[in-house]
Amino acid sequence: MVKTKSEKPSKPARKRVYVMGENENVEDLSRVKSSRESTKTFAVLREGKRTSYVVADGFGYFIPVLKKAGNVSQVAQFVEMGFRSKEVRPLIEFLEFKVPDIAKAAAVSASTVSRWRPTTSIGMTGSEQFFKIDEIVRKGVDLFGGEDEFKQWLDNPNRALGNIAPLALIKTRLGADLVDEALNALDYGDVM
Repeated sequence: MVKTKSEKPSKPARKRVYVMGENENVEDLSRVKSSRESTKTFAVLREGKRTSYVVADGFGYFIPVLKKAGNVSQVAQFVEMGFRSKEVRPLIEFLEFKVPDIAKAAAVSASTVSRWRPTTSIGMTGSEQFFKIDEIVRKGVDLFGGEDEFKQWLDNPNRALGNIAPLALIKTRLGADLVDEALNALDYGDVM
């Protein structure tokens, strides 16, 4: 994910993929560690204007085991092993999921969820869905500039999603794909 910060005061920066063109110089490259993720920052000087870019490393947002993954193959291994319920707890709390919501996302019964202990594996199917949801959260927080702003978007009906709140859809595989598409459309300037 790439976010830009312009030196001119303007509306909040939006992330975008940047490809260097001719007559551009990369001015600065450093490694920064934030509370959520590892990032690389660099600045490009183009036509006398300096623009800073932040490129986030890693995977996921709330699920800590995903931060250990160095590539998608390692992510697949973590998902196949199945996340422990304690690993998805921060994501569940952020989304304010209740037991029926968790059960729907994990493709298990509500009674199964009620028996989960912190070290209980949620299984591969549930892990796949919570990985997808965590990646959507990461994308949304990057796009909207913060957790609160993204949460507000999730909670409100969206016309492009049939006037359904994205949070209501995110619990199923198809619904998560639709929410992801809506975020991509917003990111690339389409109307969603």
